[in-house]
Amino acid sequence: MFRRVCDAFALAHFYELGTLKILVSDDAREYELITLIRMLCWIHDGRHYKKLTPSFDSHRQILNNFLDNYWKYYHRLLDYTRNPQPELVARLEKEFDSLFNPATDYSDLNKEINRTWSTKEKLLTVLSYPFLPLHNNLSELAARRQVRKRDISLHTMTALGTKLQDAFMSITQTCLQLNVDVWQYIQSRFDNTAQMYLPDMVRIKYNSS
Repeated sequence: MFRRVCDAFALAHFYELGTLKILVSDDAREYELITLIRMLCWIHDGRHYKKLTPSFDSHRQILNNFLDNYWKYYHRLLDYTRNPQPELVARLEKEFDSLFNPATDYSDLNKEINRTWSTKEKLLTVLSYPFLPLHNNLSELAARRQVRKRDISLHTMTALGTKLQDAFMSITQTCLQLNVDVWQYIQSRFDNTAQMYLPDMVRIKYNSS
């Protein structure tokens, strides 16, 4: 119960800050609680199709043809983000409708096409906000270090150890993103000689981007 209360307060504080308006993520439901506008990751969506294992040659050909068109459409969206033109929006929406039409002879593929179709609005958020990336691979890679640490060290022995580990890895990864020497920054905090703290550096980089 105490953990739930803490989570509730943390979420309430997050909403009060009101800093995150758009989030690029996979289709996990918990993300619906923390953002007003959500863009779904195209790479995560494409992985569902890669999991299909057709037994018949005809189905394999149908799947291969679909995936070829899928990634061609992805690259057209990518071109749009690099050079957004309002007149292309209607055309890209029409191409989406044409591509995700579950009318193939491969029923398992049709199910996945229907799944993607149901998330059309979130997948095409980029048409309204062309500065968004089409995937969240950068954040996935950032989280992967924590996973590798867990694979090597299994887990911490205490709750305090978990907090300390998370704090240290957060400092380390933030420094790497900002091109700041990790050990020099930590030493400057111990010596009380730091001219600027990481939150301020992140804020400056965010405002300048």
